Amino acid sequence: MSLPWMRGKNMATKTYIKVPTAKQFLQDSSVLFSIRKSDIVVTHIDWLLGKLENTAEKRTVILCDLFLTCNFWIKLFHERNPSLNRDRYPVILALFESVVNELASAWGCSQMKVAQTIREIYGRDMHGHGFQVDYGEGRAKYFSPMECEQYRLRFKGGLAYQYQWWEAKASHRLVLADSYRCYSAIKRRGDNGMASSSNGYAIFAMNIERAIYMGKADIGENSSRTGTFHSSFNGGGLVTMAGTIYIVNGKIEAIRADSGHYKPTELNMALFLQALAMYGVRIESILLFSYDGESRGFALDFLKSKMSWKEFDTQRRKERAHRIDADDYREMNGLPKKFPDLKRGPAFSRPIPPNALQQTPTVDLSQSGSGPYFA
Repeated sequence: MSLPWMRGKNMATKTYIKVPTAKQFLQDSSVLFSIRKSDIVVTHIDWLLGKLENTAEKRTVILCDLFLTCNFWIKLFHERNPSLNRDRYPVILALFESVVNELASAWGCSQMKVAQTIREIYGRDMHGHGFQVDYGEGRAKYFSPMECEQYRLRFKGGLAYQYQWWEAKASHRLVLADSYRCYSAIKRRGDNGMASSSNGYAIFAMNIERAIYMGKADIGENSSRTGTFHSSFNGGGLVTMAGTIYIVNGKIEAIRADSGHYKPTELNMALFLQALAMYGVRIESILLFSYDGESRGFALDFLKSKMSWKEFDTQRRKERAHRIDADDYREMNGLPKKFPDLKRGPAFSRPIPPNALQQTPTVDLSQSGSGPYFA
């Protein structure tokens, strides 16, 4: 993940000394004759800024979400996405910079280290099983960026769409996504033995920049490099979440954390739900399941229970230790280490100075307000 201002010429003409209020951002980012609700990412930014003003004890967690949401919009801008109003770019870039500055101050680090810390919270490296399958057995195929695009989920009106990759002749027409097209009856090795896949579910993976891919699992043959696994969509790199998902006519019904390649944590699941909220998905009725298929309840309640800095910091420290293990597997398979600077020992934790948080009145977090969660 690179910071947006490193991707090209900085066009910004707007600067914020501190993170703006929701009202100030709304005023600065309003564009004549533009329908604000048509840009779901901008409306999610509006909602996050509103929560930032009223939820002091969650401020750092909300700032992390703002970081990724702004980064997502800016990436779409650099990709020349026609659905965006380009006149908003300077304001959203200025907001992003103010978020980075506040996180840097809170964590006592440089601006560039902020992106690294976000990656340590939101990123999940491969598990030993994934290295064995991909490199020891040589089963996995890694898709090119162009190949990945046909498996990517797009969202409109809270529903998921996908290109018709399953058709013999490629089509550029988006249709409502259905996971049954991608179902494969595959068992995965878990902590409690072999876990059977859920009927009608398809494998999916989401990278740190919140691109979500769904495809059909295929274990392939030894040394064939033809198998499709969670690692196939990201070249064996970091993900935020991987597992299986149940989608009917574009509506996400259920999610299961059954990726043997990545063994996602419960916070990885919660961070995936954050992204779905950004896409405008109503998460209240989505059912969640563990690796072994045990119920974790409904998505909204689950997400609220995980949105604390203690959860985020614990995730970051455990992930740093996990990446050291992953680098050991890389060395065993003749690959270079990705995180050579990480060393074994007590994980470094940056304390948050009390004065880094604005002392604003709190609200009852059981009320979801106008937004999809909060969490």
